[in-house]
Amino acid sequence: MAILDYYGSVQGYVEFWCIKDFADLTAAQIAIIENALEMAASDINTAIISVGADTCTYSATALKLLERFNYMAAAITYNCPCANPRLTDADKQLYTEWLQGIIKNIMDNTLELCQGETGSMFPSVDAAEQSVTFWGPSRVIWNTERRNS
Repeated sequence: MAILDYYGSVQGYVEFWCIKDFADLTAAQIAIIENALEMAASDINTAIISVGADTCTYSATALKLLERFNYMAAAITYNCPCANPRLTDADKQLYTEWLQGIIKNIMDNTLELCQGETGSMFPSVDAAEQSVTFWGPSRVIWNTERRNS
């Protein structure tokens, strides 16, 4: 999946912040929200491109996270007026720290967005066959080929 102009929708933004009914929004308010969502998505897309995740298929969980991130960043970072009046400075600070953490996790690749991937923090255990004799390496190769055929 390619990167998106923004994650979610104007209606989703309105429902997320429980502002008012979507039908009550004016065209100007919708344009302001769309602009804020696009600007916030550019920050997300920069992090996604930096780790090469812009060409994969995102998991459903990742898309929901990016959608929520987009809604929060539009309200906090880009002062989308529809949600900001309700937020205290402490709320804004808390959300900003969370947003910074998500961006850091995407860029460190500890938060895996691609479907079917596990991310760098996924616990895994594996064993490797070892050899200590002259003919050991060829025996390891032979055993590996037998297992994989």
